[in-house]
Amino acid sequence: MKSKLLLVSLMVSGAILVGTNQNSIVKADDLSSTTEVNSGVSFTGIFRYTNGLPIESSSYVQLKNQANNETISKTVNASGAVTFNATDGLKTGTSYEVIVNNQKLNYTLQLSSSNSNISKTFTVNLPGAELPLTYTVNARYTNGLPLSEGTEIKLRNLTDRSFN
Repeated sequence: MKSKLLLVSLMVSGAILVGTNQNSIVKADDLSSTTEVNSGVSFTGIFRYTNGLPIESSSYVQLKNQANNETISKTVNASGAVTFNATDGLKTGTSYEVIVNNQKLNYTLQLSSSNSNISKTFTVNLPGAELPLTYTVNARYTNGLPLSEGTEIKLRNLTDRSFN
């Protein structure tokens, strides 16, 4: 008698668990739009200046929705990278303009279900500079005479002390 009672109580508790789990199932028909539930969507941008160094970690990147002008904004990390995802409001089927520190980049981001995870490296102009970065050097010897034509000049990068 005790074993039959125990078996019946196990069957009842199993039925309760099954019933509870069934209530948490969400059907695709119940969802209003796939863009709202696409949690796998992401965009990673790596932003570097024209000299190859990452932009400052205090820099901010905006993704501006071209349809309604809403923006998503985040700051980059020390490597000049930032990642946006669905939690931030990123949606598939939406076109975004990429803006760095109020500088519009010539790039439009559009995620679809087939390319929902994008990573891209961007070149950002140094503040106040335009591409291509050019300069003129009037090199002279210490006695003031100009260098001979064809003399090679190497410039040192003051950040990492390398020669370019």
